[in-house]
Amino acid sequence: AIDNLSALDTLTQLDFVIDTLPGSTAFVFPTAQAHLLSRWHPTCLEAAYIPRHTAFVTQALQAGCRVVEGIEMLFEQGCAQCQLWTGLPAPREAIAANLLKELFSSASSHPAAEKMEPRLSPPDGLSCEVQQEIGQGVKRSRAC
Repeated sequence: AIDNLSALDTLTQLDFVIDTLPGSTAFVFPTAQAHLLSRWHPTCLEAAYIPRHTAFVTQALQAGCRVVEGIEMLFEQGCAQCQLWTGLPAPREAIAANLLKELFSSASSHPAAEKMEPRLSPPDGLSCEVQQEIGQGVKRSRAC
């Protein structure tokens, strides 16, 4: 863990960056350290899921980093909690299918759906969980 972003300049490797700030903070790596994202291409985890593409997610994607979006983290937390509470494996495909339907389909009227842009290109972590055709104009961004 790093307490001061200027300490990043002393690193010889950067594997992960975890952003736990609210999406409304507009956090990004400061200009002096932003080049490290392009240099090391760390996996970036974003805890915020509204908006879907926070300023940090946008910066990380532009730098070519692999990004685990907040909605993917929320999905994994929900699945883990389901298993802890029930003692049974979470119905991962059903949960993912419902998230896709409610947040990413063009027919959704869920209030959070408008903050999931680009809506018709959901995160791979959700779309790859669903074996059936996603539908409603939603496309997988890559082969799973």
